[in-house]
Amino acid sequence: MNNLFKNRSNDMNAVNEWLQLKMNSQFNEEIDLTNSYTIDVDGSGLVLPTHKGSSLNDGQKSYLETFCRAVNELTLEQVKEQINSFQ
Repeated sequence: MNNLFKNRSNDMNAVNEWLQLKMNSQFNEEIDLTNSYTIDVDGSGLVLPTHKGSSLNDGQKSYLETFCRAVNELTLEQVKEQINSFQ
């Protein structure tokens, strides 16, 4: 898999926003994703769940893992298109 993060700041913001929108939509509330995932911008570019220090419950962690796998399969353009579809 190629690293998507050519413009790290903007690209990471798009992935962060996509994950936030997906989680909020799934649970119909604002979900705190602090310390719940990391983005390997210097290596693989993969978005990986990190449950250490996360305040998510088990159901939320499961969905986050699913969404992390999903975003890793998307192109950055697809991520941005999906963000726009939420608005």
